[in-house]
Amino acid sequence: YPTKDLSPKVLKIIQDYVQYSGANPHAHNLIFQLFNNYGFLGVLSYSLLSLYLSILLIKSFLKKKVSVFILIPLSALLSVFMQELFDYTIPDSIIFYLVIVLLGILAASYRSKIIYTVTLSLNPYVRKITLTGLFIFMFTSFLLSYNYQLADQIENLFYKEIQHDNFHNFRFRVPLAASPNVKKFIQLDKKYLPLRVDEKRELFTGEIYLELSREGLPFLKKAEDRFLRCVKLNPRSAFCYRELSEIARMNKEEEKAGQLLDKYKALDPLHLIK
Repeated sequence: YPTKDLSPKVLKIIQDYVQYSGANPHAHNLIFQLFNNYGFLGVLSYSLLSLYLSILLIKSFLKKKVSVFILIPLSALLSVFMQELFDYTIPDSIIFYLVIVLLGILAASYRSKIIYTVTLSLNPYVRKITLTGLFIFMFTSFLLSYNYQLADQIENLFYKEIQHDNFHNFRFRVPLAASPNVKKFIQLDKKYLPLRVDEKRELFTGEIYLELSREGLPFLKKAEDRFLRCVKLNPRSAFCYRELSEIARMNKEEEKAGQLLDKYKALDPLHLIK
């Protein structure tokens, strides 16, 4: 392991820092972040700007000639906004500076006469393919957004009942079996579209089903299915391998449990998963 030459004291310092601060601290969920920072007007402004850029880009493609001074910054800027829906927020400095630069290029292009002299000719066939691809991308993004908002609803159901850190080490403070939120959770879980792209969603729902199984409810198979999807999406998820090992023990499959436990230990040399 790369940590074998470090002293126990240094390892403990690294472990404590990463455990409680995260390896790459950043904010998630742009909509919630904008609402928290800037209120309803911030969310509305972001939505209108994204819609305006989308319309502008589509109008550019519909023309027989597209200015590269508009097409390039518009495409890049729109991709930044789409990426923001799923991961880091605009207050992240690198993204923030990128947006400023792209907006500057776009504004300068509109004010300059060169915008009319350097163009990119697109034949109808290319334009149709591009618009079709853009539509597929937008539609897929909408479906993914639907799944993500369901995941947020599920996490909010149990937000006050869990204690966790940056490495998915979370425990439920109270028994879940008697919680009125369990029924809501099962209903929301059934609404998920079969798009297996979110490892964290599989991990979180799997842990809820596993906790219910520990309390005697028949959800062990559902928990196993979720953790299997988790390791399929992320073969280096030590947490999911550890939980699969526990499920194997609960199913009295000792040999399989030992193999899964070995995988978990190999993927977590710093013992971050507890």
